[in-house]
Amino acid sequence: MRIAMKWGVIFAVAVILWTAAVHMMGFYTVRIEYADVVDRFALVLPAAAVTFALVEQRRALNGRLAFSRGVLTGVAVAAVSAPITVAALWVYHHYVNPEWLSILVSFQKQKLTSTGVPTEQVAAQIAQLQQRGGDQPQITNGLVGTLMIGLVISVIITPTIGILGRLGALGPGPGQRRTS
Repeated sequence: MRIAMKWGVIFAVAVILWTAAVHMMGFYTVRIEYADVVDRFALVLPAAAVTFALVEQRRALNGRLAFSRGVLTGVAVAAVSAPITVAALWVYHHYVNPEWLSILVSFQKQKLTSTGVPTEQVAAQIAQLQQRGGDQPQITNGLVGTLMIGLVISVIITPTIGILGRLGALGPGPGQRRTS
């Protein structure tokens, strides 16, 4: 559990630093049109945190990492990170960039209107965006989304680490000595 706690906190801190950097570069304010693209790169953060946690867990278990143990470790990393990240993003949305939703709504409205989307469809999509931007949906999506990402990544990475471990790519396995 220590490993999951360590990497969960690292993951949360990485998300906070990522958000701060992206904000300072204007991707959540004056360059909002690039926010979706930039946010996709942030998927590296949970993938890296879960991968490092699983590699460390494998080493702690003398090279043996059962699939179920790997998945539980990945989900635990996400479970530790989720409340920290959600709380930090709530602070960001309310105190650092309280205009983020209106900036996003304005951008989406302009984008939809310029592509010829009918007025009633624009209004419906904007209403949906405003509803999803409220506190409750943001908190729920942040918690559930983080847990789901942790689950999916650990389901993919755990067998990969097992294969790499058997090939010797992650250092010596059980009963093996490191050769120089």
